[in-house]
Parts: sequence; structure tokens; C-alpha cells
Amino acid sequence: RQRQEAIVAMTEYLEDRGGSMDFGKFASDFKAVKKSQLEEHFQLTAEDGDKGGRWTITLPGLDPPTPQAREAPAHRERSPDTRLGRLAGKVSSWDHAKGFGFIKSDEVTEGDIYFRKAALPPDARGMSRQALVGRIVEFDGLITAEGKPRAEAIALLDREPDEPRREEPLPDLPEDKVQAMVDFLTEQGGHMDYGKFANQFPGTKKTQITQSDQFVLVQESDKPGGRWQITLPGVDPIFAEDGHDEAQKARAPPPPPAALAPCESLWLIGCVKRWDPKKQFGFMIADGADDVFVHRNDLPQEIQGVKNMMGVEMAFELTAGEDGKRKVRTVRPLIQPNGRGGWQLRRA
Repeated sequence: RQRQEAIVAMTEYLEDRGGSMDFGKFASDFKAVKKSQLEEHFQLTAEDGDKGGRWTITLPGLDPPTPQAREAPAHRERSPDTRLGRLAGKVSSWDHAKGFGFIKSDEVTEGDIYFRKAALPPDARGMSRQALVGRIVEFDGLITAEGKPRAEAIALLDREPDEPRREEPLPDLPEDKVQAMVDFLTEQGGHMDYGKFANQFPGTKKTQITQSDQFVLVQESDKPGGRWQITLPGVDPIFAEDGHDEAQKARAPPPPPAALAPCESLWLIGCVKRWDPKKQFGFMIADGADDVFVHRNDLPQEIQGVKNMMGVEMAFELTAGEDGKRKVRTVRPLIQPNGRGGWQLRRA
């Protein structure tokens, strides 16, 4: 019995610290406790594998924190819990000796919902595992500052576990809220973890999201209680790898913009500065490019018979000849009204 009371005390101690903490700090408050004694009741995770590094102790069912979270400053301001409202689900596990359990709910996509014995009604706190698991419950749902789902104020319902829940249809999301969600998702690259998305829009139910054609919800795995991603239509989700949250992975920075330079799609505008009507070639000048060779055959057929090409302005694609000297690949002469109802070549 003394050992059982110690486990309950440790569980409550971990709950007050978000369900996970550094094992060294934990052991300093529970002296003479060895890892081997705790492995049956808690998760123990080596930060860098079993190589003598730091260890983390975590409540069963919770993910251990990432190295980034462990290295976060201790004085960082704690974010408030996000209230999800009154939800329904089914008790999936219950450990009477340790005083905690989990609930599954289709309305919560962040995983199974943790609850403490104190969250149960007084007459249910002494129930056995066989009596409580599978019961349909209603509860106040919240997402903790650590991103973990939690249940409070649990009420056991009278209907059988397999009896469908009768629900009133939820109203459609207002257009301004849908637009705010679309804008937010666009800023995140069009996809993100649904739990973090829900933190930005508390009080929004998953059913309301699925009722809108502006979003797509995709489960990361077939495992019950697995994580979900929300994406914009046409955007592929990026799932987690090796159990790490995709949001924790370093995002590749966007490629730098390509340097602008004359090419097939970026042309120069210049004018003919020299032209030999006998040899039928000349040279153009433009900002950043002087003595650009142009031949009569490079010109559109409409003006190949023009003898005086001096000063004619043209847009042209710049290239280099076999000798490395500048020449035009394609030219487009510019024209302007001639004041008599017709058109003429524009000259500098």
C-alpha cells in the first residue's frame, strides 16, 4: 500500500508539471528511487539513446518532450490552456491504483484525452477498470499549454457504449472566420498540425471544419487517436517521421530569388546606333549592353525593306555569337502613331 501511495504521489507531481520532466530533477524530489522501479509505471526516455545522457520521465500515454522543448528557458511565460467546450467520448483505459485514465473522442484529434481521478464524479472514483472502460462520458475538454488534451468535470452517461450519440447539427462557420483560417493556413504553407491550428481558433469543432469545402483533414496514421493535419484543398500534407512532430522539423528555407539577367523571358529595349544599308547589318545600344550586332534577317519581315534603320527602337533578346560577341536572337521593333491615322517606327 505504501508503494501504491508513492506512485500516486509521483503521478500527481508529474501532472502538475505538464506530465513530463527531466528525470534528474524528478529524482531529487523522490530520493532513493531507481529507474528500474519506475519503468512499470512511467515512461523513461534517454535523450540521446542509452549512452549516459539525460533522461526524461513521462506519464504513460504522453509523448516525451523534444530536445528543443527541454532546452527552452525555464522562465518562459506559460501559454494559457485552450478550452474546447463540452465534449463526448468513451473511456479507453483506467488505472484505479494510479488514479488516472484516458478517453477517446472523435472531437479531439490531438490523441487520447488524459484525466485524473478527481475529474470523475465521486461515485465513480472507486470503480474498477472493467466497470469504467467503455463507458460513454461527457467532459470539459482542454488543450494544455504543452499541447496535450485533458478532460475535466467528467459525467458518466446512461446510454450503452455502442449507442450512437444524438447530436444537434453544428452551425456552419462564419465566412469571416473561414477566411481568417484560410489566411492563417496560407501563412503556414497551406498545411499544419491540426492541434496547433485548433489552438489558434478555440471553440471550433472538427465537425464544423469538415463541413467547409475550404479545408481537408488527413489523419497521419491508422492508429486510434493518431494526429491529424489540416490542409488547404490541393496542398499535400507533410507527415511526421520517426515519431517526431513535423512542426518540430526544421523547415527548409525558401530558395533565394534568382538574379535577374537578360534571357529568353527578360528582354532589353534599345535603339540602332549604326546601320550599313549595303551590308544590311548594324549595331544596337541599350542600357547595360553596347555594340549588339543585328542583321537584316533578324528583323521581322514587315520592316526588312526599310533602308534607314538609324535610331529605330526595338525590344530584343540578348545572346552571344560563336565568337563571344553580343548579338540579338529575336527583335521586336516598337511603333507609334504617325498622326495621320497610321503607324510608324519609333525612333530615339
